[in-house]
Amino acid sequence: MNMNEAIAFEVPTGTWRNGLCGCFDACCCPFWMGCCCFPILMGQVMERLNFEFWGCPRIGSYRTSLPLPICPVYTAITIFVFVLGLISMGTLQIGFILCVIWCWYMLVVFTCTRMNMRKKYKIEPICCGDNCCDDCCTVFFCSCCSAIQMTNHTHDPVEYPYNCATRNGLNPDDPHII
Repeated sequence: MNMNEAIAFEVPTGTWRNGLCGCFDACCCPFWMGCCCFPILMGQVMERLNFEFWGCPRIGSYRTSLPLPICPVYTAITIFVFVLGLISMGTLQIGFILCVIWCWYMLVVFTCTRMNMRKKYKIEPICCGDNCCDDCCTVFFCSCCSAIQMTNHTHDPVEYPYNCATRNGLNPDDPHII
């Protein structure tokens, strides 16, 4: 660990901080972001964990370089796809195709992020062995609860209030999780 890096708080290992259905225990902002715009919430988690756009940890010299703008990119694409879907509501043209592509990309990225986060914090899967099946099913059947669970696991709202307007969900003066 670099001398300039600080750990915001101790992240639990071996088990999730909250259960998958513990999303109702979350403070108000992550709950609503998870329900209404979970790609943006996942972008914050990925930036907080210093992951790349495919949900894998950044390695080598890239780890210490500037963080990737995952949250702003996911926000822009989500808004673009939503608006394009509204515009092309009556037709099944480009809006539908882009929405399907974006949803499949999100499924793959969220699954990789959840699996890598689970491995980082030594959390055992519930079923299906130590492969991506457990993570894929969790993300597929409840993306919003999965995003909220991952946010709660890497954030201590008692110590550092959640800030939905930042790229990583933490206030600018809060130390970053490494």
